[in-house]
Amino acid sequence: MSSESTSDYYERLYGELRALAARRVSAGMSLSPTELVNEVYLKLQGHEWASTTHFRATSVRAMRQVLVDRARSRGREKRGGGQVPVTLVTGSGESEQPVDLMAVDQGLKALAQERSRAAQVAELRLFGGLTAQEIAEELQVSERTVKSDWRLARAFLQVALES
Repeated sequence: MSSESTSDYYERLYGELRALAARRVSAGMSLSPTELVNEVYLKLQGHEWASTTHFRATSVRAMRQVLVDRARSRGREKRGGGQVPVTLVTGSGESEQPVDLMAVDQGLKALAQERSRAAQVAELRLFGGLTAQEIAEELQVSERTVKSDWRLARAFLQVALES
Protein backbone atom coordinates (compact mmCIF):
# COMPACT_ATOMS: atom_id res chain seq x y z
CA MET A 1 0.00 0.00 0.00
CA SER A 2 1.61 3.23 -1.09
CA SER A 3 0.94 6.48 0.67
CA GLU A 4 0.31 9.81 -0.99
CA SER A 5 1.34 13.24 0.19
CA THR A 6 -1.01 16.03 1.17
CA SER A 7 -0.19 17.78 -2.11
CA ASP A 8 -1.25 14.72 -4.14
CA TYR A 9 -4.61 14.47 -2.38
CA TYR A 10 -5.09 18.23 -2.38
CA GLU A 11 -4.65 18.41 -6.15
CA ARG A 12 -6.95 15.46 -6.75
CA LEU A 13 -9.69 16.48 -4.29
CA TYR A 14 -9.48 20.29 -4.45
CA GLY A 15 -12.88 20.70 -6.14
CA GLU A 16 -14.58 18.46 -3.59
CA LEU A 17 -12.92 20.25 -0.65
CA ARG A 18 -13.83 23.65 -2.05
CA ALA A 19 -17.47 22.59 -2.49
CA LEU A 20 -17.53 21.42 1.15
CA ALA A 21 -16.00 24.71 2.25
CA ALA A 22 -18.53 26.71 0.22
CA ARG A 23 -21.37 25.01 2.11
CA ARG A 24 -19.83 25.98 5.46
CA VAL A 25 -18.76 29.57 4.85
CA SER A 26 -21.47 32.23 5.03
CA ALA A 27 -21.53 35.47 3.08
CA GLY A 28 -20.93 37.52 6.24
CA MET A 29 -17.75 35.72 7.21
CA SER A 30 -14.33 37.19 6.59
CA LEU A 31 -13.22 33.86 5.14
CA SER A 32 -13.85 32.65 1.60
CA PRO A 33 -14.20 28.97 0.68
CA THR A 34 -10.85 29.14 -1.11
CA GLU A 35 -9.17 30.60 1.97
CA LEU A 36 -10.72 27.89 4.14
CA VAL A 37 -9.44 25.13 1.84
CA ASN A 38 -6.00 26.76 1.74
CA GLU A 39 -5.88 26.90 5.55
CA VAL A 40 -6.86 23.24 5.68
CA TYR A 41 -4.04 22.45 3.27
CA LEU A 42 -1.54 24.29 5.47
CA LYS A 43 -2.76 22.41 8.56
CA LEU A 44 -2.34 19.06 6.80
CA GLN A 45 0.91 19.79 4.99
CA GLY A 46 3.75 17.38 5.63
CA HIS A 47 1.63 14.32 6.39
CA GLU A 48 1.35 11.18 4.32
CA TRP A 49 -1.99 9.46 3.91
CA ALA A 50 -2.74 5.80 3.46
CA SER A 51 -6.19 6.38 1.99
CA THR A 52 -8.54 8.92 0.54
CA THR A 53 -10.92 8.18 3.41
CA HIS A 54 -8.37 9.21 6.01
CA PHE A 55 -7.49 12.37 4.10
CA ARG A 56 -11.16 13.41 3.68
CA ALA A 57 -12.06 12.77 7.33
CA THR A 58 -9.00 14.67 8.53
CA SER A 59 -9.78 17.53 6.11
CA VAL A 60 -13.29 17.83 7.56
CA ARG A 61 -11.84 17.92 11.08
CA ALA A 62 -9.35 20.59 9.98
CA MET A 63 -12.20 22.67 8.47
CA ARG A 64 -14.03 22.42 11.78
CA GLN A 65 -10.91 23.57 13.64
CA VAL A 66 -10.35 26.52 11.31
CA LEU A 67 -13.99 27.62 11.57
CA VAL A 68 -13.97 27.27 15.37
CA ASP A 69 -10.71 29.22 15.60
CA ARG A 70 -12.17 31.98 13.40
CA ALA A 71 -15.36 32.12 15.45
CA ARG A 72 -13.34 32.26 18.65
CA SER A 73 -11.15 35.07 17.32
CA ARG A 74 -14.18 37.11 16.22
CA GLY A 75 -15.63 36.81 19.69
CA ARG A 76 -18.97 35.39 20.76
CA GLU A 77 -20.59 38.67 21.74
CA LYS A 78 -19.51 40.65 18.72
CA ARG A 79 -22.19 40.38 15.99
CA GLY A 80 -22.97 36.77 16.92
CA GLY A 81 -19.37 35.74 16.30
CA GLY A 82 -20.07 32.09 17.02
CA GLN A 83 -22.97 31.94 14.56
CA VAL A 84 -22.07 30.20 11.32
CA PRO A 85 -24.12 28.17 8.86
CA VAL A 86 -23.89 24.83 10.64
CA THR A 87 -27.38 23.47 11.08
CA LEU A 88 -28.89 20.46 12.76
CA VAL A 89 -31.15 18.40 10.55
CA THR A 90 -34.59 17.81 11.96
CA GLY A 91 -37.22 15.35 10.78
CA SER A 92 -38.72 18.01 8.50
CA GLY A 93 -35.42 19.07 6.93
CA GLU A 94 -32.56 21.38 7.78
CA SER A 95 -33.04 24.09 10.34
CA GLU A 96 -32.70 27.51 8.78
CA GLN A 97 -31.34 28.92 12.03
CA PRO A 98 -27.55 28.87 12.21
CA VAL A 99 -26.33 27.55 15.52
CA ASP A 100 -23.46 28.63 17.72
CA LEU A 101 -20.37 26.96 16.31
CA MET A 102 -18.58 27.13 19.64
CA ALA A 103 -21.47 25.30 21.34
CA VAL A 104 -21.55 22.67 18.57
CA ASP A 105 -17.81 22.18 18.95
CA GLN A 106 -18.15 21.71 22.72
CA GLY A 107 -21.07 19.35 22.17
CA LEU A 108 -19.07 17.26 19.69
CA LYS A 109 -16.17 17.06 22.15
CA ALA A 110 -18.52 15.86 24.90
CA LEU A 111 -20.18 13.37 22.55
CA ALA A 112 -16.78 12.03 21.48
CA GLN A 113 -16.07 11.16 25.12
CA GLU A 114 -19.14 8.91 25.19
CA ARG A 115 -19.64 7.80 21.59
CA SER A 116 -16.72 8.55 19.32
CA ARG A 117 -18.26 7.10 16.14
CA ALA A 118 -21.46 9.13 16.64
CA ALA A 119 -19.28 12.24 17.03
CA GLN A 120 -17.45 11.35 13.79
CA VAL A 121 -20.76 10.90 12.00
CA ALA A 122 -21.97 14.29 13.25
CA GLU A 123 -18.73 15.99 12.27
CA LEU A 124 -18.81 14.53 8.75
CA ARG A 125 -22.48 15.44 8.39
CA LEU A 126 -22.34 18.95 9.85
CA PHE A 127 -18.94 20.12 8.66
CA GLY A 128 -18.40 17.85 5.68
CA GLY A 129 -21.94 17.93 4.35
CA LEU A 130 -21.74 14.21 3.61
CA THR A 131 -24.83 12.04 3.15
CA ALA A 132 -25.48 8.92 5.22
CA GLN A 133 -24.29 6.77 2.32
CA GLU A 134 -21.06 8.76 1.94
CA ILE A 135 -20.41 8.62 5.69
CA ALA A 136 -21.03 4.86 5.69
CA GLU A 137 -18.41 4.50 2.95
CA GLU A 138 -15.96 6.78 4.77
CA LEU A 139 -16.31 4.97 8.12
CA GLN A 140 -16.78 1.51 6.60
CA VAL A 141 -20.03 0.83 8.46
CA SER A 142 -23.57 0.24 7.25
CA GLU A 143 -25.83 3.11 6.28
CA ARG A 144 -28.24 1.93 8.97
CA THR A 145 -25.49 2.31 11.59
CA VAL A 146 -24.76 5.83 10.34
CA LYS A 147 -28.44 6.80 10.55
CA SER A 148 -28.64 5.43 14.09
CA ASP A 149 -25.47 7.28 15.13
CA TRP A 150 -26.76 10.48 13.50
CA ARG A 151 -30.06 10.29 15.43
CA LEU A 152 -28.11 9.85 18.67
CA ALA A 153 -25.67 12.66 17.84
CA ARG A 154 -28.42 15.05 16.75
CA ALA A 155 -30.38 14.47 19.96
CA PHE A 156 -27.23 14.85 22.06
CA LEU A 157 -26.29 18.10 20.31
CA GLN A 158 -29.81 19.53 20.53
CA VAL A 159 -29.80 18.97 24.30
CA ALA A 160 -26.31 20.48 24.55
CA LEU A 161 -27.35 23.54 22.53
CA GLU A 162 -30.48 24.11 24.61
CA SER A 163 -28.59 24.11 27.91
